[in-house]
Amino acid sequence: MEKGKHYPIELSLDQTQWTADARGLDLDGLKSLWIDTDDTDLIEEFSGKLSFRARFNGKEIAALGLKDSERAADELLACQKAVNNAVMKQPAPPQSKDPFEAKPGTQASDPFDL
Repeated sequence: MEKGKHYPIELSLDQTQWTADARGLDLDGLKSLWIDTDDTDLIEEFSGKLSFRARFNGKEIAALGLKDSERAADELLACQKAVNNAVMKQPAPPQSKDPFEAKPGTQASDPFDL
Protein backbone atom coordinates (compact mmCIF):
# COMPACT_ATOMS: atom_id res chain seq x y z
CA MET A 1 0.00 0.00 0.00
CA GLU A 2 1.39 3.39 -0.99
CA LYS A 3 0.86 6.63 0.91
CA GLY A 4 -1.37 8.96 -1.12
CA LYS A 5 -2.28 6.36 -3.75
CA HIS A 6 -6.00 5.90 -4.48
CA TYR A 7 -7.58 2.44 -4.29
CA PRO A 8 -11.09 1.44 -5.42
CA ILE A 9 -12.53 -0.54 -2.51
CA GLU A 10 -15.72 -2.62 -2.57
CA LEU A 11 -17.58 -2.35 0.74
CA SER A 12 -20.56 -4.23 2.12
CA LEU A 13 -22.80 -4.03 5.17
CA ASP A 14 -24.63 -7.35 5.27
CA GLN A 15 -26.05 -7.58 1.72
CA THR A 16 -25.76 -3.87 0.82
CA GLN A 17 -22.72 -3.17 -1.37
CA TRP A 18 -21.03 -0.05 -2.73
CA THR A 19 -17.65 1.13 -4.00
CA ALA A 20 -15.50 3.80 -2.38
CA ASP A 21 -12.31 5.61 -3.34
CA ALA A 22 -9.79 4.96 -0.55
CA ARG A 23 -6.44 6.71 -0.11
CA GLY A 24 -3.38 5.01 1.34
CA LEU A 25 -2.00 6.38 4.62
CA ASP A 26 1.09 5.67 6.68
CA LEU A 27 0.51 6.52 10.34
CA ASP A 28 3.91 6.08 11.97
CA GLY A 29 4.43 2.77 10.18
CA LEU A 30 0.82 1.61 10.39
CA LYS A 31 -0.38 1.36 6.80
CA SER A 32 -4.09 2.02 6.46
CA LEU A 33 -6.80 3.30 4.16
CA TRP A 34 -8.78 6.55 4.46
CA ILE A 35 -12.23 6.87 2.94
CA ASP A 36 -13.95 10.26 2.85
CA THR A 37 -17.72 10.28 3.03
CA ASP A 38 -20.45 12.87 3.21
CA ASP A 39 -23.02 10.25 4.27
CA THR A 40 -24.40 11.74 7.47
CA ASP A 41 -26.34 8.53 8.17
CA LEU A 42 -23.33 6.19 7.96
CA ILE A 43 -23.18 5.42 11.70
CA GLU A 44 -26.89 4.64 11.75
CA GLU A 45 -26.42 2.39 8.70
CA PHE A 46 -23.74 0.42 10.60
CA SER A 47 -26.03 0.16 13.60
CA GLY A 48 -27.83 -3.15 13.79
CA LYS A 49 -25.92 -4.74 10.89
CA LEU A 50 -24.21 -8.08 11.37
CA SER A 51 -21.12 -7.73 9.20
CA PHE A 52 -18.85 -5.28 7.38
CA ARG A 53 -16.54 -6.44 4.60
CA ALA A 54 -14.03 -4.67 2.35
CA ARG A 55 -12.50 -6.05 -0.86
CA PHE A 56 -9.76 -4.84 -3.17
CA ASN A 57 -9.42 -6.43 -6.62
CA GLY A 58 -11.80 -9.17 -5.50
CA LYS A 59 -9.68 -10.09 -2.45
CA GLU A 60 -11.19 -9.63 1.00
CA ILE A 61 -9.02 -7.24 3.04
CA ALA A 62 -11.33 -6.76 6.03
CA ALA A 63 -14.17 -8.72 7.62
CA LEU A 64 -15.68 -7.39 10.82
CA GLY A 65 -18.51 -8.74 12.89
CA LEU A 66 -20.91 -6.02 13.99
CA LYS A 67 -22.91 -7.90 16.59
CA ASP A 68 -24.09 -5.47 19.27
CA SER A 69 -22.96 -2.53 17.12
CA GLU A 70 -26.24 -0.72 17.76
CA ARG A 71 -25.33 0.09 21.36
CA ALA A 72 -21.86 1.35 20.31
CA ALA A 73 -23.40 3.46 17.54
CA ASP A 74 -25.86 5.00 20.00
CA GLU A 75 -22.97 5.99 22.29
CA LEU A 76 -20.99 7.42 19.36
CA LEU A 77 -23.96 9.51 18.23
CA ALA A 78 -24.57 10.74 21.80
CA CYS A 79 -20.91 11.74 22.05
CA GLN A 80 -21.06 13.61 18.72
CA LYS A 81 -24.22 15.42 19.88
CA ALA A 82 -22.45 16.49 23.09
CA VAL A 83 -19.46 17.77 21.09
CA ASN A 84 -21.75 19.69 18.72
CA ASN A 85 -23.57 21.27 21.69
CA ALA A 86 -20.28 22.27 23.33
CA VAL A 87 -19.04 23.85 20.10
CA MET A 88 -22.27 25.81 19.71
CA LYS A 89 -21.82 27.26 23.23
CA GLN A 90 -18.37 28.66 22.41
CA PRO A 91 -18.27 32.47 22.38
CA ALA A 92 -18.02 34.22 19.03
CA PRO A 93 -14.55 35.48 18.12
CA PRO A 94 -13.92 38.98 19.45
CA GLN A 95 -14.70 41.86 17.12
CA SER A 96 -11.96 44.37 16.45
CA LYS A 97 -12.26 47.70 18.23
CA ASP A 98 -10.11 49.40 15.55
CA PRO A 99 -12.47 51.72 13.59
CA PHE A 100 -9.93 51.88 10.73
CA GLU A 101 -9.57 48.12 10.24
CA ALA A 102 -10.79 47.00 6.82
CA LYS A 103 -13.24 44.11 6.59
CA PRO A 104 -11.54 40.75 5.87
CA GLY A 105 -11.25 40.01 2.17
CA THR A 106 -11.63 43.65 1.06
CA GLN A 107 -9.03 45.97 -0.32
CA ALA A 108 -9.78 49.60 -1.05
CA SER A 109 -8.04 51.35 -3.95
CA ASP A 110 -8.11 54.54 -1.87
CA PRO A 111 -6.22 53.93 1.41
CA PHE A 112 -8.58 56.35 3.16
CA ASP A 113 -11.72 54.62 1.81
CA LEU A 114 -12.82 51.93 4.28
